[in-house]
Amino acid sequence: MAYLKGFVPYGLVLAVTNFEVTEASLVFSMSWANAYFLISYLVFFPLLVNLRQKAVPKPQSRPVKSIPRDGKKTNWELEALKIGYTKGIDRDYTKPDNWLERWAMAFCRWLLWILLGPVIYVGQWVKAWYLGR
Repeated sequence: MAYLKGFVPYGLVLAVTNFEVTEASLVFSMSWANAYFLISYLVFFPLLVNLRQKAVPKPQSRPVKSIPRDGKKTNWELEALKIGYTKGIDRDYTKPDNWLERWAMAFCRWLLWILLGPVIYVGQWVKAWYLGR
């Protein structure tokens, strides 16, 4: 399933890297960049997909916290409500998600994982090693 998620971003990367400007056509050749992207797609992309599925829990329905707009609440009261102007506003789970926004964010994430997959995976490995010692 992970390979299907990254198929379109990988195809876009291949199209961009293999586009011949002078001929205005796609000329496929195996270069070092194409080899890197192929290894990134075949090896590191599924690993990153599995890492994310383990690390990020599915969002659950929870009550919505809102910042009062009248400005009468003090920072102490906002901290008691566990919200604040600097922490940002929690996501509103009562509204349905826009499928196009979710797909666009996932597409950008998958594209980044294909472009920087080995770097991200090694960074996660070093972070786990450092925290585990």
